[in-house]
Amino acid sequence: MTKKSHNSGPAKFTVFTVCVDPETVANVMDGCAYAVDTEFAGEFHDYMGRQKRPQFSQRVKDSAAQIALIDFDQKPDEAAESAEILHQMFPGKISIIAVSKHSHEELILQAMRAGCSEFLPCPFDLSQFTDMVGRLQSRFAAVAPETSKDAGSVIALFGVKGRCGGHHAGHLSGHVPGSPAPQKGTVD
Repeated sequence: MTKKSHNSGPAKFTVFTVCVDPETVANVMDGCAYAVDTEFAGEFHDYMGRQKRPQFSQRVKDSAAQIALIDFDQKPDEAAESAEILHQMFPGKISIIAVSKHSHEELILQAMRAGCSEFLPCPFDLSQFTDMVGRLQSRFAAVAPETSKDAGSVIALFGVKGRCGGHHAGHLSGHVPGSPAPQKGTVD
């Protein structure tokens, strides 16, 4: 994977390419420079497979979401498998753009079935790419709004039959190190 880093702070969105031609990669890098909160993370020169799983930097893993562009011209079946693997690696945190010089209906359907949410015909204008990235960012913002790390709660219900220690379990749960005092109740 070839990398290019812009900033030292964490990017909200990271973009990378899979088997995309050099001209398109250059356009993507330019588009990332213009898009807000977006960083180009690198390019993969091989498709991903069950036996060839990619390694990602901590920077990519820590970003709010990832955007991948996969070339569907060279090997459509391997491109589809790459899309499926990326969805497994980043569940709910990735949007995949199928890239192709051909806009055949069968190819677009194959890409969409593999999990691609967008299709970008090549060559493309810089504005097409930045508009698409803006739409994807809006989708991620709507689906996963900012939440604090302390938000949430755990609710546990235990069904027990007399003399099973339910009272003691509830009492001991208040002594878990590093956790706030729980609210608990016993129903008899």
